[in-house]
Amino acid sequence: MKKVLVTAFAPFNMRNENESEEVLKQIDSKFNEGIVIKKFLPTAFYNSFEEVKKVIDKEKIDVIILLGEASKRSMISIEKIAYNEIKTDIPDNNGKVLNQKIFEDGEDKYYANFSPMKIKELFDTKKIPSYVSEDAGRYVCNSLLYSVMHYQIQKDDIAPTTFIHLPISKNEEERNKLVFAINYLISRLFNE
Repeated sequence: MKKVLVTAFAPFNMRNENESEEVLKQIDSKFNEGIVIKKFLPTAFYNSFEEVKKVIDKEKIDVIILLGEASKRSMISIEKIAYNEIKTDIPDNNGKVLNQKIFEDGEDKYYANFSPMKIKELFDTKKIPSYVSEDAGRYVCNSLLYSVMHYQIQKDDIAPTTFIHLPISKNEEERNKLVFAINYLISRLFNE
């Protein structure tokens, strides 16, 4: 039975909620064809990755879907590239403001190995607005995608991995569309 890991972040920067967390709460946990492992993460450099690493080490994960919110984006964005860089003025939830490489021995960038174009094409079939992004920012979202890719490459055991930024919904109807989009993506993965 396939296992898909889906993660989301806690609220940060004095917000009361994080869109990714609210969406993940509503994602189906069980499909006929597989299991969804939900992991709620702290919005914290390195700590978020350590939580994902525990799951990767414990379970045989077939696909990894990392979710985050992007307050300045108006539609779902599927990240193509993670950069080996943290650069921010916004503290994480541990109060850290960093300006450094994520891993000193890491490549400058890694490409998400779950094709962003494939995900976009799946969303297109249901008229779900989305685009492929080449800039995940330099905050915890980028750091998590980079760290997960780096770790899997070091282990030489790589599950298809993506990072999807969700726009902040203005109402329940918009949030329901985001939930539908992620549930649809997961269901298609189980039917491959």
